[in-house]
Amino acid sequence: MAKQIVNSRSQTVEGIAGYREFDNRHYEPHFKTEMPSNWILEEYPLADSKGRWISLRGPANESQTRHTSLDIYLIEKDGNPRFESLDTFVAYTIKQESIGETSVLSNREVVVAGLEGREVKTSSHRVLPGPSGAIDVAIAKQWTTLMLGDCVFMALYESPQEDFDSYFEVYQRLVTSLTFD
Repeated sequence: MAKQIVNSRSQTVEGIAGYREFDNRHYEPHFKTEMPSNWILEEYPLADSKGRWISLRGPANESQTRHTSLDIYLIEKDGNPRFESLDTFVAYTIKQESIGETSVLSNREVVVAGLEGREVKTSSHRVLPGPSGAIDVAIAKQWTTLMLGDCVFMALYESPQEDFDSYFEVYQRLVTSLTFD
């Protein structure tokens, strides 16, 4: 499969037009999963640690203030205390992902691709610029974190609350189809 990398925020995405296999052979850990074939794929180096951020941008919400997104983070452990354990790293990511008043709706153990991990769901509100001024937008996030040797794998689904259920299947499909080599 040819790797499609698009860096244009002006492109629009409508719904889910099927799924494609994503076969990561470029970064550790190597993995395969399924993702929407029409969502915009972008890749970036992480700014504050060694690793990669693979981002899928989906449809904008009704008020055009925010896009649904699905992000994969591959983070190399660097001796930082935040990597001591899965629980320590998850507590760190909850703080990092919290903006404004954030409620942790769930934080539970899961098994993904045969590996023990944690799944967290949060909700928060953000004031974002809209077409006719600032709009208060409810944001929901759900993510799964796995530790694999010297690397942390994190799949993060983020959406305006109004669209969370509409595209949640994308996150579920990514997580349930995930395999590591």
